[in-house]
Amino acid sequence: MNQNSISIRLQGRAASCAAVSRRELIRDLELILERFGLAGFGLDLLLTDDRTITALNRRFLGLAGPTNVLGFPEVEPSSEKRLGQICLSADTLFREARLYAQDPAAHLIRLLSHGVLHLAGYAHGPRMQEMTDLGLQVFEGRAEKHLLLGQAA
Repeated sequence: MNQNSISIRLQGRAASCAAVSRRELIRDLELILERFGLAGFGLDLLLTDDRTITALNRRFLGLAGPTNVLGFPEVEPSSEKRLGQICLSADTLFREARLYAQDPAAHLIRLLSHGVLHLAGYAHGPRMQEMTDLGLQVFEGRAEKHLLLGQAA
């Protein structure tokens, strides 16, 4: 992989319910990384469903039920500038967007920003919230906004 590669993988129901272009996701992640001073770093994104994220949440955090985003920072030092892996549930993304009356695409940027910050070592708190809001400016500042086609069942 290239040093600044971003890989996107769609799994489970997310492959059909959240048809967003990989190119747009990569562009959004590159802009988020740049905004956070992490330009040139790579990461992996798994866009999945509640079933998979529930299993990951239980296995790695010992928590029951689905969550919106999990971050797994790179633990093995390597010559590549890799941050790690973000796992994001499309099911939870859509459910939260409906619950909070938010644009699903804006909520996606919020969750991607949140996941990147976890990979960069941030913990929940006021500073992480400020940084997440900074990441959300990637969405707000764009003239065109990509659409998440389909809805989670």
